[in-house]
Amino acid sequence: MKQKNKQKYDISRHHAWAASVLLAILIASRGFLELTDIKINDNIFVIIGFLLIAYALIAVFFTYKYRSSLNIEQKKIIEIHKEEPKTDLEK
Repeated sequence: MKQKNKQKYDISRHHAWAASVLLAILIASRGFLELTDIKINDNIFVIIGFLLIAYALIAVFFTYKYRSSLNIEQKKIIEIHKEEPKTDLEK
């Protein structure tokens, strides 16, 4: 079950990053289009912007929802390092 939460966390994190990058591209493209005097209705940018913001917020929400699986993975790594026998140099 925890492995499944880890996968859900990874997917949610991926989507949160993707939404933020897409929002940055939208803002940059709007600025570029203003420089080239290409006219596109501002309502289109506003609607797409709100959709991307909603998409990002939902992805961030799910990222926080499944973040508990990270603590379990870190505890397993710490336990593995504690169980490793020490070599002669470390003694």
